[in-house]
Amino acid sequence: MDAQTRTVMITGAAGNLGRCVAASFHASGANLVLIDQRRESLAKAFGAEDLLHAVRAVVPCMIERGGGKIVNVGAFAAREGRARMGAYGAAKSTVIHLTEAMAAELRDTDINVNCVLPTIIDTPENRASMPDADPSRWAVPQDLANAIFFLASDGARAIHGAALPVTALS
Repeated sequence: MDAQTRTVMITGAAGNLGRCVAASFHASGANLVLIDQRRESLAKAFGAEDLLHAVRAVVPCMIERGGGKIVNVGAFAAREGRARMGAYGAAKSTVIHLTEAMAAELRDTDINVNCVLPTIIDTPENRASMPDADPSRWAVPQDLANAIFFLASDGARAIHGAALPVTALS
């Protein structure tokens, strides 16, 4: 990806996955717009001062510039209903359907919209909250960052509305 001329907006940028994704795009030379629910979390993670936009505000600029890429983060659990996970699964399946709808609406404007569907992400917080679980079955943040980086690249220009599972290697 020729990221030197790209601006990449990352929501949830102060979280474990967001920081990993931001590092990948930063290493490629992209200009970053970092977004998180709490400004202090972003400032702590990045030291940034001029933060906060939303897709609604960005899409018109993408259209004006002739295209762009949007990669949403859903969850693998959205693919099927599971006991005691109804609300979570429903919320995350909405991400898939929103991705599909946005892809259909924006395809003719040369904006690709896709999403990744990780399993549980291997973070210190998840390891602490699930001490008896097997983290080798979880998605690694860097693998997710790589998938997002690809979907934001020119190599994925023909991919529209995809919901890409990102799971552990084992």
